[in-house]
Amino acid sequence: MRAAYAALVAPRWRKALGLAGLLGLAATGAVVAREERRRRAYSADEIRDRLHQRYEEVGAEARDEATRAWRERRQGLGTTDGGP
Repeated sequence: MRAAYAALVAPRWRKALGLAGLLGLAATGAVVAREERRRRAYSADEIRDRLHQRYEEVGAEARDEATRAWRERRQGLGTTDGGP
């Protein structure tokens, strides 16, 4: 009798575990989809404005360092454009 009961109960908890996994996967997909919709809701101009705003917040010192690093990389590639 015990073996018959165990045979009936074992598939139930496996089904419950599998169902919980599927629900977790669906919930994760819903969150990702919502974030993707939120990200795509910005127009190109809004994204550009936000990037410019972040760039201004960085400060002159960090910009100068980034410019210097960029020029060094370009020189390392053998590219010179005669720029400032």
